[in-house]
Amino acid sequence: MLPVLLVLLTSARCILGSPVETDPQKRQIIGDVFDYVIVGGGTAGLTLANRLSANGDNQVAVVEAGDQYQINNPLLSSTPAGDVYWVGSDPSDTNPLVDWNFVQTFIRLANDLLYVTAQFATDYLLGKRGPLTNPVCEFLGWEKVPAILKNLFSSGAKSQLDQFPSDWPEIEYLSAPGYVGDFSSLPTTQPKVIAVTTFDGSKVMCEQNGFRYATILAALVAPTSRGNVSIVSADSDDLPSINPAWLTTIADQEVAIAAYKRARAAFASRAMRPVLADSREYFPGEEVSTDAQILDTIRNTHNRVACCRNLVYGVGGLRVVDASAFPILPPGHPQSTIYALAEKIADHILNGD
Repeated sequence: MLPVLLVLLTSARCILGSPVETDPQKRQIIGDVFDYVIVGGGTAGLTLANRLSANGDNQVAVVEAGDQYQINNPLLSSTPAGDVYWVGSDPSDTNPLVDWNFVQTFIRLANDLLYVTAQFATDYLLGKRGPLTNPVCEFLGWEKVPAILKNLFSSGAKSQLDQFPSDWPEIEYLSAPGYVGDFSSLPTTQPKVIAVTTFDGSKVMCEQNGFRYATILAALVAPTSRGNVSIVSADSDDLPSINPAWLTTIADQEVAIAAYKRARAAFASRAMRPVLADSREYFPGEEVSTDAQILDTIRNTHNRVACCRNLVYGVGGLRVVDASAFPILPPGHPQSTIYALAEKIADHILNGD
C-alpha cells in the first residue's frame, strides 16, 4: 500500500516558494527560510520535529494537510513526542491515563456532547488529561498462533508462515474501551446511552440496557498478502490505482480466523467472568460461527502498511523516515517501531551523518 512519505531536507537551508494552490483556511509558508522541512506530521514527523527543534537555533517547519500546517520551535510542547503526561518519572509509576477498570468508555464521548465539550474545555485544554487523551488501545499483546489452532491450518498456510523466524509473532491483540463493530463509523455506531446511578450515588453513562462495551482487536503482524499502487497517467493530479489485496493469501486468511477465535476465547475465559455483565456477544453475534462466516465478517476491515522502495531524484539532503524505509514489516506495533526509527535518524541528523 501507499505510505505517507516523511521527507526531510537537511544539509542546506530551504526556502519554501509559492504553492500552486492555496487553502485560505491554512496559514501559508511562502518565502520563509528553514533549516529543516518535514513533510507529514505523523508519528515520525512530530518526533523529528521535537528533536530537531530542541536547538533553538534551528528553524523547523512541519508541512501537513491538517490544522497545524506549520509547527515552528518552540511551540512543540503539545506534540505526542513531547507530552510529559505519557511517561512516568519511574518505571513503577502507574499511568493515570490508563482506565484499568473500564470505568469510562468511548460510548459516552460519542453520545454526550455536553460531556465532550466540558472535557475539552477543562481537563484536555488545560492539562492535557482526561478521556480525550486516551490512545484508544491501552493494552497490547502478541503471540504465535497456538498449536491447537495451527495444527488445523492447511499445508499452504503452514508453508507461508514457515518463512518467518520461529520467534516472530503472527498476531497482535489490542484493547478498545468501546464498541468497534466493523469500523464503519465509530462515533455514530456506538450504542446509545442513559445515565445510571451507582451504589455510591454517582452517575455513569451506560448503554440503554445498562451495559458498557469493550472490544479485543486482532491484527496480523506476519502478513503475506501484497497489494500494489500504480500510476494511471503522467498527470500528478490523477489519483493512482490502488489494489490493497488484503487477506488474499491462505496464510493471512487462516491466521485472521484463528485470531478471531482467540479473541472470543479470551472473552469466554474464567478471568473475564467477573468483568462481563452478559456472556452474549454483541458483535457479530454467536450465529457467526463457521470459518467462512468469520472470514466474511472480517474482510470489511484492514490496516494498510507499506514497504515501498523509494528513490527521489534532484533533491539534496533528503531522508525518508517512515515505514516505507523498511524492506519488510517488522514484528511489534508499527507506531512504536516508527518512533524508534525517528529517534535513530534524528540522532544521525544532529550528529551530521
